[in-house]
Amino acid sequence: MVVYDIPQPSIQYKVALPPGQHITYFQGQLYIAAGKVAYISDALCDHYDVRTGFRVFSGNISMIAAVDKGIYVADGTTWFMTRSPALRVDEPDEFRRESVLDADAIPGTDVVFKGNKIKNGIEGNYLVWTSTEGICVGDSSGKILFQTSDKYKLPNYATGGAFLRDENGVIHYITTLG
Repeated sequence: MVVYDIPQPSIQYKVALPPGQHITYFQGQLYIAAGKVAYISDALCDHYDVRTGFRVFSGNISMIAAVDKGIYVADGTTWFMTRSPALRVDEPDEFRRESVLDADAIPGTDVVFKGNKIKNGIEGNYLVWTSTEGICVGDSSGKILFQTSDKYKLPNYATGGAFLRDENGVIHYITTLG
């Protein structure tokens, strides 16, 4: 005899996204980081599927930020996460994580900006953030282009804040750490 698990229509698999410390938007979905879990909403919705709508990381998530081709996530290590759509409707999307930096991000220091702020003709979104190894810039495909690890070694700050200032064509990344 073979027993199959048939879902009961009365079971609700969709629940509201929980509150979190970080939020981003990528390809029609919200990504909310709460502790070690990144919750992933259904498309254009504020609910997620409790069976497949989350990814667990090894440490507390300190940054989650979307660029054109994926999402930077930091949990002690900084990852670039890309999504491949499912081949069938009843399957969840596949996620791939690639380690891009062996350092954590300081929460609140990430800023997404357009590539033309770096140089005319550069397309796509970029991310700048302060890590425990210094200031980092990542491109829209998950490559770290610049980091100041040879200049700065920062202690583990609990939080920070940041913004980009554009004054007469000169871009300043300004951050506070605490």
